[in-house]
Amino acid sequence: MAALPHITEQLVASRVIVAAAGTAATKLDTFSNWLMLGYAAAIGLLLDKGDKYLPGPALHRLIELFLWVAVLGIIAKYLSVAVSGASAGTAIGREAVSGVGELNLEPLARQMLRGLPHPARFCTRRMLAKAMAGDLLSSSRLFFCLAQVQGALTMLQAGCLIVAIYTVYDSATFCGGVTAGGPG
Repeated sequence: MAALPHITEQLVASRVIVAAAGTAATKLDTFSNWLMLGYAAAIGLLLDKGDKYLPGPALHRLIELFLWVAVLGIIAKYLSVAVSGASAGTAIGREAVSGVGELNLEPLARQMLRGLPHPARFCTRRMLAKAMAGDLLSSSRLFFCLAQVQGALTMLQAGCLIVAIYTVYDSATFCGGVTAGGPG
């Protein structure tokens, strides 16, 4: 393998990007979990006591929104595991190779691929090929992109929660039939 141009700069940039993506993924995962748990608790309360205050269609809409929040949360959780795992793996790999002389990347890549399931093997094979061709930032960019997708999914969860709050506001009746959402 020929000497790579600006290898030190690429390695530093890669470390920074992967660390940032890992931190973002962890924070987004915590927020996503908080959204799902809070919404699940609210749905449980509304299913228990909500028939006094909410009409059936509003409860149905709230449950549909909860299903969307759950699906978005599951996808975001999968992305969080991938990005957080990559961040931790990068740190472990950096520690493992410190003090080691020159590495032959081909046997290392083969061993890494053997332990992965097929979907991950496909993506990892492409990232390793790019790294061996000199693009050491390809995997870092991918994980940062995945963290951004996770962020978008978490924001969609929050949007569903806002729609659910508005649904309760618009549909609830209190004190003998007074509608909270006003006339209409």
